[in-house]
Amino acid sequence: MLLFGSLAVFFVQFFALGVPAPFLPTSPAGVAVGPHAVGVIFSSFPLGTVLVGPLVPRALEMFGARLVVSIGLVCSAASALAFALVPTLLSGGSPLALTVTFSVCRLFGGAAAAACETGTFTALCMSDWGPRMGTVFAAIEVNVGLAISLGAALGGWLYRAGEATPVGAFGLPFVCTAASQLLLLGLVAQSIPGRAPPSSTPAVARRGGARVWTVGRVATLLSVVVWTATGDGLLPVLGPHLAQVSGLDTSQVGQVFALNSVIYMLASLPMGLLVDRASVVPRRKPVMAAGWAVLTLGYVLIGPVAAALPNHTMPLTLVAMAVIGVASSACIVPTIP
Repeated sequence: MLLFGSLAVFFVQFFALGVPAPFLPTSPAGVAVGPHAVGVIFSSFPLGTVLVGPLVPRALEMFGARLVVSIGLVCSAASALAFALVPTLLSGGSPLALTVTFSVCRLFGGAAAAACETGTFTALCMSDWGPRMGTVFAAIEVNVGLAISLGAALGGWLYRAGEATPVGAFGLPFVCTAASQLLLLGLVAQSIPGRAPPSSTPAVARRGGARVWTVGRVATLLSVVVWTATGDGLLPVLGPHLAQVSGLDTSQVGQVFALNSVIYMLASLPMGLLVDRASVVPRRKPVMAAGWAVLTLGYVLIGPVAAALPNHTMPLTLVAMAVIGVASSACIVPTIP
């Protein structure tokens, strides 16, 4: 039940993360604020996660994973609804006012995501999965890939479908994501554990901070941070580029983003099974290094090579997104167990 509830939380959160990617940069609101501001808006989400992430462990100690995750879901839904209302409430506002308001909403959403994801990961890590830990977290990554791919694919479709609804094209995707987050509260109450009993481990044994920041762990942390930064960097750029060069609409851009996530999903489970093997455990860092080499190839294909061969932009982009998906599984899955 814990694994099912955790998969549902991650699915809903990462589905919501993928939804705005296909349409936000080319929507009237995105055009009004400009491409640089759209980048700021997208970057506000991980900034909120970074700012609040260090506070979540203390909240987990005080209130337990169930309450923290539930509050995170409610706040995520509130952030999505507020984001949907911005173009309506500030229809005559300046680009700066729109940018600031959008960014605050995304910042709040990132903070809420930190509560959901850290709370769920903590609950999973405190359960005894034995030698199957890598497989469990690979399943999480498969789930994440599926969620982002569906979010990106359905985000563009919901945007177009919203034109015929009272909610509007811009509002419908965010209303749907908020509803899915709120509907999950009942499952969280049943599957995510509450506050853990106080630890009986002696204080001396718990003071292991000196061994936390090893060279390998710092390198792993930097790998995750850089991978996230490079991946998020595509969100405000790739959609407008494909719309201009290849004439894609929002739903088609969503399908391009979905391809990357689907490939990542398909590669994550075998990667988890691989890193669970006893012979591979000591070699996780070389697996990550190989992933980075292939990831670099993917970005070279989608950038310089596609620019040098403008008549082949679309096929090169599709190949690059698939390569990036496979490489991402090698960069990320070995960092989790």
